[in-house]
Order: sequence, then structure tokens, then C-alpha cells
Amino acid sequence: MVLRAELPKSLIASNFERYDPNRQGGRVPIRFVPEQEKEDDEKLTGKSATVKFKISPTVEKTYKVLSTGGTEAFINHIRVHRTILADCKVKEEAVAARSIWLANRREIETLTVADAVANQVQIENLNEANRELKETIRTLQKDAFDYFEKLVSPALAVKWQLILKEEIDWTNYVSLTGTKPRIVRTMDFSSLSPCYFRFVKLVAPFDAAERLRRYTTTNMVLNTEKGITIEMGVACVVDMNEALPYLPCLKHKKGAPTAMAAMNTKDAEIELCTIVLNAVNLTVSTA
Repeated sequence: MVLRAELPKSLIASNFERYDPNRQGGRVPIRFVPEQEKEDDEKLTGKSATVKFKISPTVEKTYKVLSTGGTEAFINHIRVHRTILADCKVKEEAVAARSIWLANRREIETLTVADAVANQVQIENLNEANRELKETIRTLQKDAFDYFEKLVSPALAVKWQLILKEEIDWTNYVSLTGTKPRIVRTMDFSSLSPCYFRFVKLVAPFDAAERLRRYTTTNMVLNTEKGITIEMGVACVVDMNEALPYLPCLKHKKGAPTAMAAMNTKDAEIELCTIVLNAVNLTVSTA
């Protein structure tokens, strides 16, 4: 799975920008012309490390292990991880197990009210079943985080473990709204999102979403005279828009104002049209 549309390898970044973004506003997490960067193990051996996941009893898929790269590579890694979770039906199995657990708990309450003594054996059996279901749910939730770790190199796996240590099973974390809820964040599927953002922040600035928005609206140029077509340019703009929800933003910072909007949300189609019209050559936009 690749985040952005395919562009010619010979493109020069400055041909598609009005000014050097590094000199005004700081490094941009994703530029129109991506930096070409090979994996470390590719440089040494010519091959990429891979890992296999069993999607079903009869289907096994192979994925590249992430060892280095920029913002796009890290976002693509998250997208791959989410695809694996969907293919393996990890969350679906956990939801199904929880539904059975809730049904059993209601049945236990009914049997207890009816006659706890007479229904003791059945109640004990249901309690035992629920203990096994809770363990199944915990295992599935842990698998979701373990799968992510399997997709990265040992060096990044260490950093992933540090992220989990700071984000999971304690109360001193900063939420995605810039507050400290002071409640324990457990290792469940909802906790993947803040961990994803922390992972992207390993290679992207804390205001990455704001920088990308500023770049696409004021700096980017879809220069059709330098080796691209309008179709290529529009496809890349759409892909950059798809990346926004994965980028950290100022709203995530501790103490962010309550009224501050999170800027890592995708633009609507009409807003993308405005971005494209502002970025294309004058002769194209007025044709």
C-alpha cells in the first residue's frame, strides 16, 4: 500500500515550490516531490527485511519491515498495520467476544435473581466462560500492538516500546485535546491512535499538520512544464490530504485552548479544488 501517486523519479523539488520551505516556516513533513530514501538494509544487502502475517488458516502475506524513512514512510507503515488488523479481523473478534461476555453477564444476573443456589453450577460455568473471554479480549488487544512492533526494525521497536510505556497504563499522558485526563489509558484499540501520533512524531514536527496546510495553500506549485500532468498533480494533492489525519498538530500539545480546532482533518472536495486552482500554472487555471 502506497500513500501517494507515482511521480517521475527525475523531478526537482524546487520546481514545484514558490520558495524554500525550510527557510520560511520550517521543515515540511510531506513535500510535493518526496525525498528518495532507501531502507538501511537495502543499502547494505540490496534487499529489504520482511515479515509474514497469517491472515487466515490458508492465507499468509508478506510485508516490508520499516527501518528508516520520512513522514510518508511512517504513515504508510501505519496504514499497512491497520490493513493487517482488518484482514486478521482482530477487532471484530474482540467485539464478538465482548458481546458474548455481556450476554453471559446478563444471564448470570438473571439466574442469580431467580435462584442463586439452584443455579450455582450454571452461574459458575458462565463465570468461568467470562474469565476466558476477558483473557481472549486482552490477548487480541495486545496482538494489535505486537503486530505493529513486528513491522519495524529492532531500533524502531525499542522506540515503540518507549511510546507504549509513556502512553499506556498510567495517567500522566497528554490527550489528543491537549489535556491531562488523569485516568488510566489501557491497552485497547482506542489507544492505538495516540500511539500512532507519537510514532509519526519521531520523524515529523509537533505542528506537522499546520505546516502541511501552509505548504499546500501558499507554496506548492503544480508546474506542468517540469514533467508532470494535471492528473498527477491532483492525485498527489488528494494523497497529501489523506495524510493529514495521521499528522500531529498543535491541538495535541499540553495546554492547547479548548476552542482551538484540530488541523489534522481532511479538507472537503471544494477546499481541495481551491488548493489545486491556486497551485496550477496561471495559463492552466484560466483556461
